Amino acid sequence: EHEINEEDLMRVEDVAVTGRIPANREILDVIPFGYSIDGGEAVRDPVGMTGARLEMRANVVSALQPNCDNLRRSLEGAKVSVERLIPSVVAGSRAVLDERQKENGVAVIDLGAATTSVAIYEEGDLQYVGVVPAGSNNVTNDLAICLEINTEVAEEIKKRYVTGAFEGGTNVHVKVGREEFTFERDRVNEVVKARLAEIFEKVKKELRTAGYEKRLPEGAVLIGGGSKMRDIEVFAKE
Repeated sequence: EHEINEEDLMRVEDVAVTGRIPANREILDVIPFGYSIDGGEAVRDPVGMTGARLEMRANVVSALQPNCDNLRRSLEGAKVSVERLIPSVVAGSRAVLDERQKENGVAVIDLGAATTSVAIYEEGDLQYVGVVPAGSNNVTNDLAICLEINTEVAEEIKKRYVTGAFEGGTNVHVKVGREEFTFERDRVNEVVKARLAEIFEKVKKELRTAGYEKRLPEGAVLIGGGSKMRDIEVFAKE
């Protein structure tokens, strides 16, 4: 029964997440979408208003506690002081998105080495974060297994010859050290295309789960090491 202040907002955040997040997960961020006072319509900023009951609708981002602890230990061992942990796709989003994109609706797809992360923004806020357990290293490993070569050669093929347009034509020739290798380009394309199709199908599933499969006026932005693959945006659009 008093004027709502910043301390009230902090308290409602604590109450809102208590018992809702498993004990083995650490909360990285709480992003409020709107507040309701005494069951009324949602408001973005209730500070200064009065009421008896304050409710909040928010997006809570969490991660496994052991992973967070191990990351902090690694950084402390490197003499790095940790202020806070942020999902890499969220950090990347801050670097590449402008306010118009975040307001209208946009997805950021971070093609990393071991994982592919998805962050969705709308109305200026982070609406959803999801992680697909596959990345560009899986493409390298698939080439190594299917072509019966080591990962160093497979990585060289991926960097020099693979394109998202999957063009046919001449064979692939690679020289690593004193060894030379030749492979059919169609075979290389077949292996890479299968893995990328799996990754992007799972990304599409994340968008569907979040309810944004057909609600992104600003489209999607590709970031991460895997996004350096030539013409990857051609395949991603398909």
